[in-house]
Formats: sequence, structure tokens, C-alpha cells
Amino acid sequence: MIAFVYWPSGATAVFCFCFGVPANIFSFSYFLAKNKNKYSYVNLLYMVINMVDILICLLCLPMAVTQLSGGKKFFFSVGFLCSVWGYMWSILEKLSIFSIGLMSICRTISLS
Repeated sequence: MIAFVYWPSGATAVFCFCFGVPANIFSFSYFLAKNKNKYSYVNLLYMVINMVDILICLLCLPMAVTQLSGGKKFFFSVGFLCSVWGYMWSILEKLSIFSIGLMSICRTISLS
């Protein structure tokens, strides 16, 4: 019963890692090449969003390993690593929300 509870969220975390990291790296390299030709704060903002997303996707890997192993705490058994992971997750989710809000403001300004 416990393994069934962990399986859907573990599979979702693996998908986020396997799809999110390469897609965001590709997107980051695109905006980096685009920013070399013509500097734009919007391209810089997209690059920041991509870096935050890459880090969030990388943080999904320890969570996926824990959930797919049936709740065994491989990474999270070490108190220091667990604290660092929690701190990074908290900061990155707030930074992601802030950067999306900032992008919305930039789009509103460019439309007016």
C-alpha cells in the first residue's frame, strides 16, 4: 500500500527531471545566443527563469529516488543535506514566482 502512494509522485518527479533539465538547458542556450546579438533585459529575465527551473528540476531527483524506493531516506537521512535541500527548495520556489511576476510586469509595460 505504501509503495502505491509513492509511485505517482515519484514518477512525476522523474519526468520533471528527465524532461525539465534538457528542455531548460536548450532554452537557456537559445536565449544566451539571442542575447549576444542584441542585449535585452527580457532575454536576461528568461535566462534567469531557465536557471531557476533547471535548479528546481535538479532538486526533483533526490525526491524521486526517495519516493520510488518506497520512502527510504537515501538523501534525506543526512540532516545537513535535508536542510540544504529544504532551504534551496524554499528559495527557488519564491524566486520562480517572483520572476514570473516580473515577466508579467515587463509584458504589461511593453504592451502599453
